[in-house]
Amino acid sequence: MIGLDVETPELDRRIARRTEGMLDAGWPAEAARIRETTGFGPTSAQALGYAEALSLHDGSLDRAQASQAIAQATRRFARRQRTWYRKFPDVAWLGCAAESDADAGSMVEAAVRALKL
Repeated sequence: MIGLDVETPELDRRIARRTEGMLDAGWPAEAARIRETTGFGPTSAQALGYAEALSLHDGSLDRAQASQAIAQATRRFARRQRTWYRKFPDVAWLGCAAESDADAGSMVEAAVRALKL
């Protein structure tokens, strides 16, 4: 396994940026369409951010409140993931200063080649 290790302040910045991007791209409207058509399954309704996206769509949260709540929940989830993965002794942790998903993917590919995985 290869893990990307990002410093906490940088990870928080990326989470906030991604949250804003998803809200800008219409996540609240998309969530409302799902609710109105096929509906959410019992576990998909619990996916990170969907309750807040729906609350934003419905007007019970404003944009700043929804964004902050989604980012906070995502940061908590990321911390739990980091803690869980650190228990695995065979994870090759890479410092990740990549600015994009494509850059991070390139880093992983290079690591796989170097480790001959």
